[in-house]
Amino acid sequence: MTEYLSPSDLQVLLSSSGKDKVFIIDARSDYERKSFGYIKVSIHIPTYKLSSQLDWISNVSLHCSHIVVHCQYSQCRGPSTARRILNTILSNPSIALQSKCKICILTGGAEAFSSYCHRALSPEDRDKVWIEGETSEEDDLSMARKMAVCPFSGKIEEIGS
Repeated sequence: MTEYLSPSDLQVLLSSSGKDKVFIIDARSDYERKSFGYIKVSIHIPTYKLSSQLDWISNVSLHCSHIVVHCQYSQCRGPSTARRILNTILSNPSIALQSKCKICILTGGAEAFSSYCHRALSPEDRDKVWIEGETSEEDDLSMARKMAVCPFSGKIEEIGS
């Protein structure tokens, strides 16, 4: 079963002595990560690359206390990525029996973690955990050309993600 983890609880995990036991997966697109910023110790595995990484992530679960997954808001890609990771772990009996890792979804995603960092942390502490995004007008135009309305959800989504 997956569980939700608040931005403040993630910050506690990251600042504790066991921070090397926390594995954070950023499931957003390249554009989102670059433009909006990211958690400094996160591993970037966009959802379209997840399938090729599931076995490796399952093995990582043997060595960490938490796998925390997020997308921009943790409403769709983050939770579905977390479920896929959990299902992969559970489908391998030898890993499922040995892994004590909690699979978590970051509540509110990168957006909430960024807001929390800017609101609750000093600039020095924020710089330890958060990398600010960089965007330009050229990036925005390039991204606009890659966007389309999803026929199923009606939401604007990146083409190819």
